[in-house]
Amino acid sequence: MAKRVTAEGPVDGPWTLPDGWRWERLDTVGRWGSGGTPNIKTPRYYGGNIPWFRSGELRDRPLADPEIKITEEGLQGSSAKLIAPGAVLIAMYGATVGKLAISTCVCATNQAVAFCIPDPEKITARYLFFYLLSIRRHLRDQAQGGAQPNISQSLLKEQIIPLPPIGKQLLIVGRIDELFAEIGNGETALARVRDDLATWRKALLKAAVTGELTADWRAANLPTETGADLLDGILADRRARWDGESKNRGKRYPQPITPGVGALPGLPVGWCWATMDQLSWSSGYGTSEKCSAEHAGTPILRIPNVRRGVVSLDDLKYTTAPLALNDGRELSIGDLLIVRTNGSDDLIGRAALVLTPPPQATYFASYLIRLRLLGTVEVLHWVALLIDSPIFRASVLQSIASSAGQYNLSLSKIETFAVPVPPLDEIRAVISRVYAAQADAAEGAQSLDAAGLTSTTLRQSILAAAFRGDLV
Repeated sequence: MAKRVTAEGPVDGPWTLPDGWRWERLDTVGRWGSGGTPNIKTPRYYGGNIPWFRSGELRDRPLADPEIKITEEGLQGSSAKLIAPGAVLIAMYGATVGKLAISTCVCATNQAVAFCIPDPEKITARYLFFYLLSIRRHLRDQAQGGAQPNISQSLLKEQIIPLPPIGKQLLIVGRIDELFAEIGNGETALARVRDDLATWRKALLKAAVTGELTADWRAANLPTETGADLLDGILADRRARWDGESKNRGKRYPQPITPGVGALPGLPVGWCWATMDQLSWSSGYGTSEKCSAEHAGTPILRIPNVRRGVVSLDDLKYTTAPLALNDGRELSIGDLLIVRTNGSDDLIGRAALVLTPPPQATYFASYLIRLRLLGTVEVLHWVALLIDSPIFRASVLQSIASSAGQYNLSLSKIETFAVPVPPLDEIRAVISRVYAAQADAAEGAQSLDAAGLTSTTLRQSILAAAFRGDLV
């Protein structure tokens, strides 16, 4: 180990360094500082020519164009400071703690960013950047605070760094760049495979709900009933449920909406069209009661619980007091939930089906619509595939309206959505094939995730070797 002297010079470190290297505290390798925020109530402080970066704009690479620029008056009227090109920046607060960047122009930052202008006789900016990247987890582990953890300049300055001569630093940084580029190429290839997997999944569902997937099955099998026969049974059940409601005695049965067949594409032999209204016996909106993570009242499903055709019971919220659901209003098998209002056109119309009963009486939020479906378990699984398919998505996109930045999907539109209904035997064949293919794809996705974790580990291993002196 290097000889321990004063804090202004070399210090002891946790491992033995090669000849010519030394340990030093970070406060000795450059000039440190932090930024500030001009008063947001003073318009003349903003809209100038000085790039002003916030911690969220630090993304472990050289800084790009800022979202905000400030004026010279804004700089002088705050604790913001001009930072020269080539400074290393690190986020100190919140979710971005430890994120890094290197300044590429004269700029300023807010107070959530610390900066170090390296002493060129001791350290290069990129060597310091990579070292801070290598100890990020260590810094985050020492972060103070609860909801907004933070690290301080004092904590940063007291860290120690192994310093080789400048020439060796340049060689180390060059080798890190080479190896990281190779890993990046591998990650790009993985991303392409993930994209291909997502495309394949959409194609699988489209083939399933259009009959392409089971064309060979139809050629080899004569179904015992048609899709129209299956629909007739569902409609009979629908009518029986309506007749069985005491509130409907003496009333005329409202016929469900039928599909406009003339405007719909052709279907395989034995299939027929139905509407969501024909396949459901009840519909309505959820509760607007305020919810929290406290397990005080009734569990409530929200938009995050509506995923890929089947509801998720993860991360539930709860009403402050239990809801009265003893009249059969609680969620049950066959309930279809659809996002009816949202600011994202990706989330609007997302749908999921309850295929297993929740462990306790559960309800849903008001920005979801519920349709209570009819049919056998196989029919419900068929609908779960359908609502996750490009065909259902196309119906959603044709039906949404937008207002004041919000997308909306009405119940009256959803009830008209056309649904292909195959014979029950073919539904069983479709479900079997799709689930088998999805299981194989899930194994492939797990392998991709493992490869992604491996690349992260590789980067850390490379950095560890670099700062031990083992890389070049």
